[in-house]
Amino acid sequence: MEYSKTGRFTANQEKLAKEIAIRIAKLRKSGCYVFGNGDRLHVYKIRDIEHEQQQPFTYLMPANKAYYEPFQFRFVMDWEETMIDDHNISYTDDTTDRNHKIVHIMAEDYQTIQDFLERFMEQYKIYTVPDEPYLRRLEKESQSGDGSLLAYYEDDLLQGVFAESFEEDEVYIRWAYSLEPEHMINQIKQRHKGKKIYITEGNLFKGNSIGKDFIQSKKVPKIMARITNLTAWGDILQGKNDFTFRILVKDPYIKDQNGVFQFQCLNHKISIQRADIPQDETLDIHTTDAQGWEDEISIDELTQVFFDYDAGQILKEHEYLKDIVPAGPIYISEEV
Repeated sequence: MEYSKTGRFTANQEKLAKEIAIRIAKLRKSGCYVFGNGDRLHVYKIRDIEHEQQQPFTYLMPANKAYYEPFQFRFVMDWEETMIDDHNISYTDDTTDRNHKIVHIMAEDYQTIQDFLERFMEQYKIYTVPDEPYLRRLEKESQSGDGSLLAYYEDDLLQGVFAESFEEDEVYIRWAYSLEPEHMINQIKQRHKGKKIYITEGNLFKGNSIGKDFIQSKKVPKIMARITNLTAWGDILQGKNDFTFRILVKDPYIKDQNGVFQFQCLNHKISIQRADIPQDETLDIHTTDAQGWEDEISIDELTQVFFDYDAGQILKEHEYLKDIVPAGPIYISEEV
C-alpha cells in the first residue's frame, strides 16, 4: 500500500489500513504474533516458537517492542548508525592513481563475497552467516528499496562490500565492510553527492579518523531475541568458576523449558540439563517443592543475561549467574 503524494491516506487507503489493523488484532488475540518486514507481514502461531527449538534462539527486528515482549523477546543488540553528508566528512583523496569502481554483485560471485565478508565476522562468537541464501535475500531486500548489493574494487581487487537502498533523497547503507574503509567512504560520497547517507554497522568508521570530530554516531536498540532451546546454550556459554545450581525457569510458551534446570560448570565448560520430568503432566511445577530448586527466573531474563544486554539489575537479583560468561560479541543482521 502506497501513500498519496500529499503524504496522507486517501479514503480507500484509510479504509484498508483499518481493515488490516483489525485483522492483526484478531490474529494476536487468537495466539499469534505478527511483525512487519519490508512490504510483508509475517504471522506466527505460538506453537511455531516451539518449532524453533532445534536452534538455541530465535530473533527478529521489531517495529514495536510492545508486540513481542509478551512473548518473552528482549533486546539483545544495538546497531550503530552514522549519518554522513557533504558537511561532516572531508579528507584528501590520495588514491587518484588507482582505478576505482563500484559494481553490482552477480549471483555467480556470491561465494567470493561470502568469503570476503566472513573474514570480518571472525571477531564475533554469534553472527549472521552471509552465505548464498542470505545474500540472495539481502539483494532482494535492497532491490525493494531501489538499491542493490554492491562491491567496491580498486585496480580490479575486491576491497569492499555494501548493500544500498533509498528512501526519497536519503541513502541507506548496511553490511558495509572494506579493507580500505576511507577509500570506500569517499567513493560512496562521490556516488551520492548532496545526499544524506545513513550507514549501519560495518567497519567504515572503526579504526580510522575520518571526520571523527564531526560525525555523530548513535546506538539504537534493533534486534530482539528469545531462547528457544535452553539446554543448547551449554555449548555456547562458558563459566568463570566451577559451580552447580538448580533454578526454576518460567517459560509460558515452550513447555520443554518451563521447569527446573540444573546448571553445572566444570573446567569452564557449562552443562544445562532439565532436572525435573514430572510423570504427571498435570503437575504444576510452580507449586511443587519436591524439586530442590534454589531460585526462579523467567526465560526472557535469561536471554538478557546470556546475551549480556542490560542485565545489570537481573545479575544483582540473581548473583549466582555472575559466574556465567555471556555469549559474545555478537553481530546479528536483520532478517531480510
